[in-house]
Amino acid sequence: MPLGHRAGIPDWDSPGIDEYVARHQAKVWSVEEFVDLAAAKPPVFAPGTGFSYSNTDYTLLSLVIERITGQSWRHEVARRVLRPLHLTQTNVPAPGDRSMNGPLAHGYVGLDGRLVDANLDPSFAGAAGGYALVTTVQDLARFLDALLAGRLFRHRAALRQMLAIGPAQGEGGLVGYGLGIERRALHGGAELIGHLGGAVYRSYAGRLHPTGVTIALALNVEDDPTPLLLPTVKALQATHR
Repeated sequence: MPLGHRAGIPDWDSPGIDEYVARHQAKVWSVEEFVDLAAAKPPVFAPGTGFSYSNTDYTLLSLVIERITGQSWRHEVARRVLRPLHLTQTNVPAPGDRSMNGPLAHGYVGLDGRLVDANLDPSFAGAAGGYALVTTVQDLARFLDALLAGRLFRHRAALRQMLAIGPAQGEGGLVGYGLGIERRALHGGAELIGHLGGAVYRSYAGRLHPTGVTIALALNVEDDPTPLLLPTVKALQATHR
């Protein structure tokens, strides 16, 4: 239920938290702080009776990973995903490491009526994403291709379980959600299987059906990617015909 966002667990994130983070970018966050923020809110619904995307679900799942493996979720992501897939342009910086070395795109947030160059601590949002991952669109595409091919699963049944997508609703044409993966329906009958995310930045990786093309994009502001995505989808559909 947490991986499918059907547990009814409230999201610890809020506009107030986002503003606080923008003003205190160097703050190192603990998992306990996120859990406490969520625990102060009432359940969204009874477990299994609805859908509501919640960053808290990933926060709790990171604790499950650490309890089972005895290692941090960052260690397990590197061991089980980044190294096997040779995603050499992707890393998960440790909390407190804001060095951001290399030719990386700067991210911007609105604060007091102006855009501010943001460099949040990697601890913000933790396993829910946020600022915890540094990557490229090329690596995002490679990851999604490997994921949908089943290369990250020991058993084929795990891939089928992930892709057992139930009804969901949300912005940008969200119509379904499986286990950590979205289905989006677009104009003209196109469908995307992938995931959208963002905190300061906005990124997306998805497989376009029926063309079978993988699309990955990144914006350096947390904005609606639809004006970029829809023309791309339309062009790909035209070539597919």
